[in-house]
Amino acid sequence: MATTEYTYDQYVKDINTMAVWVQTWEEVQSDYVRWRPTTIVSVARGGLIPGVYLSHLLGIKNIPIVWQTRDGSIKESPPLISKDHQILIVDDINDSGKTFTQIMKDINKNNQHLNYDIIKRNVKTMSIFTRHSSTFHVDFSPNKLDTDDWIEFPWEKKLYA
Repeated sequence: MATTEYTYDQYVKDINTMAVWVQTWEEVQSDYVRWRPTTIVSVARGGLIPGVYLSHLLGIKNIPIVWQTRDGSIKESPPLISKDHQILIVDDINDSGKTFTQIMKDINKNNQHLNYDIIKRNVKTMSIFTRHSSTFHVDFSPNKLDTDDWIEFPWEKKLYA
């Protein structure tokens, strides 16, 4: 498997694009479509850095959760949602779609007091990269992958003393 280096400069460009997408979505509101996230949910570990950056850029709180599908079995549920509580789930890569699919199933299970349309309207998903082969379609992603390359993010590089 080949490795593709993702630079910090590209990350800054992408995270700013992602923030603009959220702000643009907020501006395109009607009586039927109202979405302005009140919380960012960052999926540990990969989604922590982009989630915190977006939280600062957008001025909204960030809640980290652990949701392991490859390196363990810990699964922390995102916060409950309501008609007035909308969340943006952020991860670094939408690889197979497994993480986002499981998190959305968990949200549906834990928010049975709401109908599916409200959940769909109040929860959006975002990743820096998404693979064409993923079984889950994220709402926002600036980079599409049609290869199996491993993406090396700048924060994953080992620092040596």
